Amino acid sequence: LYQLTMLIRFVIKSDWSIWKKILWISFLIIFNLLAIPYFYSKFINQDRNIIIRSLAYLIPIMLFVVIYFQGLNYYYKELKRIEDEKKAIEAERYYFGTKDGVVSFMFRHGYVQKTNEPESGEYDIYVIDEDETVSVHGFTYETEKYVEQTADDFLNKAINDIAAVKQEFNMYKDKEVLSFGDKVITTVTYEGKDASSDPCMYIISIIDFNEKDNYLVYLVEVVTKNKYKEKLPILEEILQSAKLN
Repeated sequence: LYQLTMLIRFVIKSDWSIWKKILWISFLIIFNLLAIPYFYSKFINQDRNIIIRSLAYLIPIMLFVVIYFQGLNYYYKELKRIEDEKKAIEAERYYFGTKDGVVSFMFRHGYVQKTNEPESGEYDIYVIDEDETVSVHGFTYETEKYVEQTADDFLNKAINDIAAVKQEFNMYKDKEVLSFGDKVITTVTYEGKDASSDPCMYIISIIDFNEKDNYLVYLVEVVTKNKYKEKLPILEEILQSAKLN
């Protein structure tokens, strides 16, 4: 019965002409629902009232076919609804800003803004994902107030500061400088570990905006090592989304 309904479904969904579909569906129904039970009743069981028995056989079969196709239709509708919901969630984007209100970053669904909560400490931006496998934090700098002046100066200071509190802190990907129209992003990636945490990847970046002199954003994206490859496209998207408000 399952094979028969799948064959009928195949015929319905094919690109055949309507008459060819009708012919094949009729053939399948007649052969499977009439010829086989008729042959079995007449020659195997040698029953009487063969026609009545064969026609009666149709009742549960047709009921099964109706229920099957109704259930299949409902299943595919639910499948499409779930897929549409997933796509809508994937498409969600939120902008979270720094404490000084100068810069914003775009985050996907599932990332939570913690910038103005006590746990953010002195960070000028602090965002985590719901699974707590990713954290994004950083500072904004008006460079005329600091000894460090260039992106490299701040990047080297950041690397030294983080290395000082880690048991292990080794370069994973060398410095990369990329230009994105209104900004220049200098990034280096390290693998680090301390006594109380799993190995993590640290994507350390300095963002320099062309339209705002003497202003830099220092951003560190931290992800557990086992999630690094999965989360990397998302982390790159966050970094490249930086914009002046």
